[in-house]
Amino acid sequence: MGGGGAGGRSVGGFGGRSVSGAGGRGGCDLGCEQTTQGSNVCDNDEVLWTCRSIANLDQFNDNCNDVPTGLARYCCSEDFTPTCD
Repeated sequence: MGGGGAGGRSVGGFGGRSVSGAGGRGGCDLGCEQTTQGSNVCDNDEVLWTCRSIANLDQFNDNCNDVPTGLARYCCSEDFTPTCD
């Protein structure tokens, strides 16, 4: 099936915008999604990814910078495209 997921945008800045939804390449659920919420923690050429507990974090640990917030959040290059196992 198709990729991408549902995301909302809050005008007041609370919600964050879901860029790719839950889907990765091929439409699988990676357990992580790109977000603009809190993206000021990443460099200008990076994108913030937030992950849930179901995610396989190996590819994020190998290719991205961990954001030390107590949550599974990563700053990844703009061209980083995770794949499903």
